[in-house]
Amino acid sequence: MSVRLVTPTQVDPGQGRPRQITKRPPRPDEAISITTQARERELKRSRVGDQENISASPNKKHWKV
Repeated sequence: MSVRLVTPTQVDPGQGRPRQITKRPPRPDEAISITTQARERELKRSRVGDQENISASPNKKHWKV
């Protein structure tokens, strides 16, 4: 009896809460913000990549990373 009571109590709150959290994020506003953040990260990576290639050209350690 103890095992039957323990498993459902651990499964129900564990699965119920994450499902609600996963359903909440995909909103139009949040989706747009995520896309804008991804674009900004790509721009930053491209800019930082150019600077790192120029500054770290003698140092190949940073260039590999």
